[in-house]
Amino acid sequence: MADYILFADSTCDMPSETLTEWGVKSLSLTFHFDDSEHEYADNDISSKEFYDMMRNGKSAKTSAVNVERFKDAFRAELELGNDVLYLGFSSGLSTTYNSARLAAEELS
Repeated sequence: MADYILFADSTCDMPSETLTEWGVKSLSLTFHFDDSEHEYADNDISSKEFYDMMRNGKSAKTSAVNVERFKDAFRAELELGNDVLYLGFSSGLSTTYNSARLAAEELS
């Protein structure tokens, strides 16, 4: 049996330090505020800044991790001989799960 690498996405709400300590790889959904073209990832903005913007009436919109990012991340582990186990956000709430599924299908 091959070793495996556990993947999650940023919706797991675990600090990046904890994920690193546990050996879990993570891919970040991105988001932007409705009045800005700047796209943020996990640690690009503090929680305080984020919620201050929300309190000031700004609305955040998320973007799913795309298939190519999943393929690149998964492929790197597969080439090292590792299996990949992805624990993702609900398929009913995000297309991130489907992106991971498509990437896994293409790489299998």
